[in-house]
Amino acid sequence: MGLATRWDTGDNNMPKNSKVPLHRTTTQGLTVENKVMRAKTTEVVGIARRTGKPIQDLARQYGLTMDEIKRHTGAVKKLGDTWAVTAYDHVPREMLIFENGREVQIEVADSREATKISQYHNAIRGYLAAKGPAKEKALRQLKNYGSIRIKDATGRLHSLETDPDVIREIVLRKEVPEYPEPYPEGWR
Repeated sequence: MGLATRWDTGDNNMPKNSKVPLHRTTTQGLTVENKVMRAKTTEVVGIARRTGKPIQDLARQYGLTMDEIKRHTGAVKKLGDTWAVTAYDHVPREMLIFENGREVQIEVADSREATKISQYHNAIRGYLAAKGPAKEKALRQLKNYGSIRIKDATGRLHSLETDPDVIREIVLRKEVPEYPEPYPEGWR
């Protein structure tokens, strides 16, 4: 497994002999090259999880090696002479949520929290796009996220905004009228 040193991550505040797995290094602690590679490798892992396609084939298609995917995500394991994708990963990633009437950027510690946030954003997108009777069903789906708490990388819990009027207001405040992606710009 690839370990990051203070020179790999660009973090000169790390102790000299500190070795942290690169896939567990926070986003702020990565160099630009490592951020790009993390985005590319997590995308490949995500596609493998969603589609069930072999990770080796996807890696080849995206011009990556399995060692790069393992080093940057920690989300693959070798089974004999083939590779398998783990159910989730511990890669810190920055994501956007709506909380207390505003858009907030947080860093989550693993793919399970990131999945909750993505599903929340899909529920918002569905509500904003729904018309007629489908609007009520979309609102019920959105309201389900009122009881869900998101834990960020520091352990702080965040509540998700489910008030449709507040959500509409947040979206309208943005310069771009379309619904935003849950990942900050430049992440993917």
